[in-house]
Amino acid sequence: MVLAYFFAYAPLEAAKSGAKEVSQFTKILFLTPTTFIFGCLLLALGQKGRDLIQTENHGKQRLTVVGWIVMVICIGAGIGLNEWLKSSLASLGYGG
Repeated sequence: MVLAYFFAYAPLEAAKSGAKEVSQFTKILFLTPTTFIFGCLLLALGQKGRDLIQTENHGKQRLTVVGWIVMVICIGAGIGLNEWLKSSLASLGYGG
């Protein structure tokens, strides 16, 4: 939530208040939903949640089917958040 505040909400509020320039940190903003989703999953389920998303075979860690589903959700949420912020800033006259 802290990442979302600094890299989504704060730039949007700066744009709404008429700042000359608004910085966008796309890579960090993209990771915001990922950290939130994995954090909630691990906080709620602990080790059981970790075992749901990854397994270890022959000393190598691999994602399970549930892990891949969670990753697709995280990627989609990251892309969605980035596009939402870009369109919101563009509607306020910032960006290209």
